[in-house]
Amino acid sequence: MVERFLLAAKEEELGLEEAAGCLFSVFWDAVVNVSSTSFWLMAQVLEDDSTSRAITSEARSRSDYSKARILDSAVHETLRWAPLPQPVRHTAADMAIDVDGKRYIIHSGTQIIADMSDFHFDEDLYAEAQSFNARRFMDDSLPLPRPFGEGKHMCKGMHLAKLQIKSFISTSFRVFDFKSFSRSLD
Repeated sequence: MVERFLLAAKEEELGLEEAAGCLFSVFWDAVVNVSSTSFWLMAQVLEDDSTSRAITSEARSRSDYSKARILDSAVHETLRWAPLPQPVRHTAADMAIDVDGKRYIIHSGTQIIADMSDFHFDEDLYAEAQSFNARRFMDDSLPLPRPFGEGKHMCKGMHLAKLQIKSFISTSFRVFDFKSFSRSLD
């Protein structure tokens, strides 16, 4: 990946500082976002014996973790339940919006933080939205969470991020025998 990036940077005639900054940004996003999501996924799975056993079985019975249904559902649920940092956008033009009968003027260039929690925790979309349910997205009729944004602002690294999370969790459950600390105290 680094080699391909460096070749692309050379083709685009990026200076050393520009190329280093871009590469740092890629690694930063990969480490910060992936590690946070992996942590919450692991924490939730280890608290549920049934899900922990199912993911362990899935990881040990198949080499292709991209087709692991329970793991895939658990990753989507983690992205819904413990989303990534909220995206920040800038308005392109002055605009007026009405909220609860009050009019607000938003000037061009204003930073807007898109809080997806209203969508991710909408009880009309997700039953028991405040609860973590690793099998929730095995129901293909549910809308997937949108932690990576949408449209032209969608994170270009979302597929890589999901792949890294699945790879880490699948490898961990295939190689190690986990036991929840809270269960070991019982």
